[in-house]
Amino acid sequence: PDEAKKLEESSTPAVKLVVLTHLKALTQGKLWAFPDFDLRDTVGSGTFARVRMVKIKGSPDRTPMALKILKKHDLIRLKQVEHVKAEKQILMMIEHPFVVNLLTTFQDEKRLFMLLEYVNGG
Repeated sequence: PDEAKKLEESSTPAVKLVVLTHLKALTQGKLWAFPDFDLRDTVGSGTFARVRMVKIKGSPDRTPMALKILKKHDLIRLKQVEHVKAEKQILMMIEHPFVVNLLTTFQDEKRLFMLLEYVNGG
């Protein structure tokens, strides 16, 4: 009873944690590739990365996720390799309700991918 009341009082972090647990279960234990996702809108873009909202292709679970797509060529040219490695390491170590959490990473010949939870407006 007391735990349920605490959960209601702090609903935002608790709800996000449940969704994060669900997303991690959905994405763990599989080797992902770019064609595994249905691409949706671009939600952000920068000098060497673009973030697209995606859903897992063929999955009954249609929860949106964010896919950060980084071009290897641009990372090398702009000397951002170490920064991206550090970003990945930090995001893999933390899990917090106020941070967009990293679910998994993968790559192909030309690009690096970071699959993140999707937070609308965030």
